[in-house]
Amino acid sequence: MKTDVQINKSEKSYLFRFNKHVYVYLISVLLASLFWFLNALEKTYFVLVHFPVTYTGIPAGKMVLNELPPQVKIQISGKGFNLLPITLLNKNNKLSIDFSQVKFNKKSEEIYRISASDLIEQVKNEIPSNVKINTLNPDTIFLHLNEKYSKTVPVKPLFHAVFKDQFSFSDTLKITPSHIKLYGPKKELDKINALYTDSFYIEYPEKKLTVNIGLQNISGHLELETNKVEIVIPIEKLTEKKIRVPVQAINLPDTIQIKTFPQWIELSLLVPLSKYDAIDESQIELTVDYLDYSEKKKSRLLVKVQKKPEFVIINHTKPEKVEFIVKRK
Repeated sequence: MKTDVQINKSEKSYLFRFNKHVYVYLISVLLASLFWFLNALEKTYFVLVHFPVTYTGIPAGKMVLNELPPQVKIQISGKGFNLLPITLLNKNNKLSIDFSQVKFNKKSEEIYRISASDLIEQVKNEIPSNVKINTLNPDTIFLHLNEKYSKTVPVKPLFHAVFKDQFSFSDTLKITPSHIKLYGPKKELDKINALYTDSFYIEYPEKKLTVNIGLQNISGHLELETNKVEIVIPIEKLTEKKIRVPVQAINLPDTIQIKTFPQWIELSLLVPLSKYDAIDESQIELTVDYLDYSEKKKSRLLVKVQKKPEFVIINHTKPEKVEFIVKRK
């Protein structure tokens, strides 16, 4: 038993001496590394850093036509001590160019440039004075300005709808906003007469729908007041309604009269339930064309629908063609 105790004490003494040597070795390594690091920081280095750029102060009534660089790559040099904060705190590196404060070097009527010297002055405000700026990429920022004009155009929906029997639109679509203002160069605005929605599809709807939809992309340098619209699509069940509508002749010479037989046409309509009582013959216009007789020598004239409410479907026309008598005045 005594022998066992002596062996344990011997082992503990050995472990203590071993751990002491390890600690001394580690401390020596750390001190050597520290001295090496401090010595390294005394040397001169060349470093490439990225400075994100934000732009403000665009002149009123003007717009930028070219793509401005989102960042400037800068090669700097200096002692490691001085470069360390810049490289370690790289997220804080940034440039802010205020066009209202920059003195432009005019190149042409609409193109301006921010020179390397202007950029260097901006960078100097962000780095220590004992750090040297060697190169910038880009070393010049070009600004292409143009007059900003505006134009308001209608929005037109692009969609396809499939309905169940006896269902359809019950009124005109309501688009909000129905018109959108565009901003940009006059030449580009002159080419735009309407904005179109992204296409969408509705299948077998039975009640009013509300759709929020984006607008199709437009090329060039145009800016939109908004790029989304809301479309309210009124949908109802339809019911049949029969009415009688008079026929009118069109394209008549001043010396000619036409009398049709019959003079009134019976129409079978499909109308929304909510609009049933509001629909009458005054909202529908039926015509026959004198040119069908004078040029094509037809003996019966086709009855054509010239006008009707958008939400009314003409299911049947009786008769579809009429006989007629031509009279001179």
